[in-house]
Amino acid sequence: MKLIIPLLDDNITLDTISKDAGFIDAYTWNKNEPYIDNCIFLMYDATIINNKTRIRDCVLYNSPNLYKKKYVTINGHYYSIYAMSITNPEIKEFLQGLRHKKGVTGERIMSFWAGKDKLVNKYLIGTLSSYACTGESVPEEDYQEPRSGGYLERKNPEGLTIGLRDSFCLYGL
Repeated sequence: MKLIIPLLDDNITLDTISKDAGFIDAYTWNKNEPYIDNCIFLMYDATIINNKTRIRDCVLYNSPNLYKKKYVTINGHYYSIYAMSITNPEIKEFLQGLRHKKGVTGERIMSFWAGKDKLVNKYLIGTLSSYACTGESVPEEDYQEPRSGGYLERKNPEGLTIGLRDSFCLYGL
């Protein structure tokens, strides 16, 4: 999945998929919504709120490849799931196991990771024979009554209930 992430949108950076931005993992399918295909699902911890999460939300919310964003509860914890449409033909080829080490695709992947991931480096320089995208799914979500208005509730440190808005981009940073 690491090879695919920089191809999802030109505005995605390492900060967008950092632990500080709440990034958990990326998946090729979602068993909770099996009717959605041709998407990569980016999963984030929805309880982390800081400047990096606000910027991440704006980047992904404004992406032309965003199919939908959804809040889910998994094992009692809130997560944001971004379904990113696969419009880039290179992504489809990666999912089929084809190699793209050269040209624009390889350059985008190399410039994105810039030597920060050893496994990606090994693949790109040719010492790793294949880099398969696993068919993992978003974990199964808990059943929860739908809430109106795009809000989720959580307790702040003082014990007060606050709402988490669906998108911070509506209000600016």
